[in-house]
Amino acid sequence: MTPAGKTEFVIAEPHTRRRFIREWLVTGPFDNTGSAGVQRADVTPATLSARSYDSAWGPAFWRRVLPQFVRIDLNAFYGRSAEAAGKPVEWLCAYAFTQVDSPSEQHAWLELGAAQQPMQAWLNGNALTEKPVIVTPSPQRFPIRLHAGANQLMVKNCKTTGDWFFTARITDKDGHDMPGS
Repeated sequence: MTPAGKTEFVIAEPHTRRRFIREWLVTGPFDNTGSAGVQRADVTPATLSARSYDSAWGPAFWRRVLPQFVRIDLNAFYGRSAEAAGKPVEWLCAYAFTQVDSPSEQHAWLELGAAQQPMQAWLNGNALTEKPVIVTPSPQRFPIRLHAGANQLMVKNCKTTGDWFFTARITDKDGHDMPGS
């Protein structure tokens, strides 16, 4: 309010914030020299376990990533490990795993965004695409069917050079957040 009692400006949030999946376990990085890692299966839904995996820089375990914002920034996540190994954060692949809870069995959409990189996703052990697909910052949507209760979601994200991140959210057919998931 101004001294004259008039409204000078109003702070409003016209859109509701979209809910992104931010709780992930990540393992890697795995070698992607010449993009060979894109087609190689270093981790599969059938081989998910707490054991270590042979990565590009030695043994790799599942580690929790805690993003400040909605992007899972793999360059930042692996930056210190790369420095310790004396390696660049280039030509690599990583896997991320999370659990999505659904109040009921329902059709939904998985929305993935990335930095123009090959990605592949699995829900409850089933591949959502036959092979990795290039995903851009403008999210790509994949139809999914959630079970009532816990659903296991795993994604693979590979890079050459430059940015290395992904975003993920579960939506309804119109792109709105799924209630309860």
